[in-house]
Amino acid sequence: MNIQSRYRQLQTTLQGSQLLKQNSVRAIIAIAVILLAVIIINTMAGASGRLIFFEAEDSNLTGGAKVGQREDASGGEVLIFTKDEEDDEQPVVPPPPSLNPTSGVWISRREIMALPQSGSGWENMRRAATGSLGSVNLGDNNSLHDTNVLALAYYAVRTEDNSLVQKVASELDTVKDSSRERALPFCRNITSYVIAADVINLSLVDAQVDKDFRDFIRHWVFEDTSLTGHSGKGISQTASNAPNNWGTMCRAAHAATAIYLGDVSAQQNAAAWHKGYLGDTDAYDGYVYKSTNWHADPNNKVPINRKGATRSGNSIDGVIPEDQRRSGEYTWPAPKGGYPWEAMQGAIVTDYILQRKGLIENDHEDSAMVRAYNWLYFENSNPAASDDTWQPWLANKIYGTSYPTGSTSNPGKNMGWTDWTHQ
Repeated sequence: MNIQSRYRQLQTTLQGSQLLKQNSVRAIIAIAVILLAVIIINTMAGASGRLIFFEAEDSNLTGGAKVGQREDASGGEVLIFTKDEEDDEQPVVPPPPSLNPTSGVWISRREIMALPQSGSGWENMRRAATGSLGSVNLGDNNSLHDTNVLALAYYAVRTEDNSLVQKVASELDTVKDSSRERALPFCRNITSYVIAADVINLSLVDAQVDKDFRDFIRHWVFEDTSLTGHSGKGISQTASNAPNNWGTMCRAAHAATAIYLGDVSAQQNAAAWHKGYLGDTDAYDGYVYKSTNWHADPNNKVPINRKGATRSGNSIDGVIPEDQRRSGEYTWPAPKGGYPWEAMQGAIVTDYILQRKGLIENDHEDSAMVRAYNWLYFENSNPAASDDTWQPWLANKIYGTSYPTGSTSNPGKNMGWTDWTHQ
C-alpha cells in the first residue's frame, strides 16, 4: 500500500473516531437531561400531592384508563387509575399492585381482583354493600355498620367504582365522631373499619380523612385508658390482660391498627400477647385469670388448654376456660354456649393478621387454634352458627381443615364476607 493510500485510511479512521466521540457525548447529554427532568417532575409531584399519569396498556384496566404510579409509605409501588381525563379531580381506587400475596392488613388488592363477581359469597357481600349501611356506633356490641362498610370497600375495589370508594372514605370519616365507652364494642367494630381503610388505600383517596382516622385509632387503641376494659383499663390493657373474648377482640383491633400504622413495637406486642393466648408462656405470661375448673392445670393456667389435656377421662384439649365457664362449670357432657365462639372470632382475626405479617406460624403451640375449633366441633358438638358462620370458611383456608360451611355466611361481630374472600 502506497503512502497516499495509508494517509486516506488514517484520515477515515480519525473521522470515524471523532464521530463516535460526538455521538457518545450527545447520548450522555441526552440521558442526563432525561434524568434531570424525571427528578424535577417527581419532586413537583411529591410536593403537590398530585400524580403524573402516563398512557399504558394494562389487562386489569378498562375503558382507555390511565395509570399513574408513585411509592407508598412502605416503599412499594402503588398503581391507581382514573376512567378518563374528565375524572382527574375524582377519587381514585387502586387496582392490584405488584406486591406480595401477603400484603395488606387482611387482604391485598391483587387478591380481591382475582375473586369472582358471581356465586353466593359475592351476592352475600354485594347485598350488604349496596343496601343500607346504617351508621357508626362504637358503643354498640351488635352494630353491623363496620362489616357493611367493609363489604362496600370490597365491592368498590372489585368493581373499580371510584364513587363508591369515595363513599367508603366518607363513612370512615364519621368513625371519629362516634360515642364510645367500653373497650369490647369499640374493638368489635374498629377492626373492620381499619381493614376497609387499608383495602381502599385511604391515604390516596383522601389524605386528610386518613390522617384523622390514623390519629383517632392510634389514640384510642394504643394510648387511652378511659374506656371500660376487662382486667385493666382501655384497649391495650384489656388486650394484654384478658384471656377471654374481651381480650381476643382487643388483640385483633390492636394487631390491625399496629400494622395499618406501621408501628413495629405495637406489632411485636400484639404477636407476643397472641402467642401467650395460644399457650406460649415463654412469649407472654401476663394474663389475669378467673376461678374456673375448666383449666386443665390450676397451677399452670393458659387461655387455651394444652394438647392432650383431660379431666375425668374426657378431653378438654383446646377448651377456652375463661369463656367456656360462661356456659357453666365442668360437667360432662359439656354445656354448650356462644362465648367460646365469640372468643374465636377475635382470636382467628388476630391469628390471620399476624400470619400475613409473618409474625406467627399457623400451627403455633401444637396448632392451638385448630385444637380449639376441634373441641367445639367434635367434643362439644357445638358447630358454628348465626354470626359465627364466617369462621369455618377462614379456618379451612388458613389451617387446611374441613369444617362444614354453608352456602353463605353471616357477618360476625368484627369480621365477615369470608365466604367470598376466603372461599
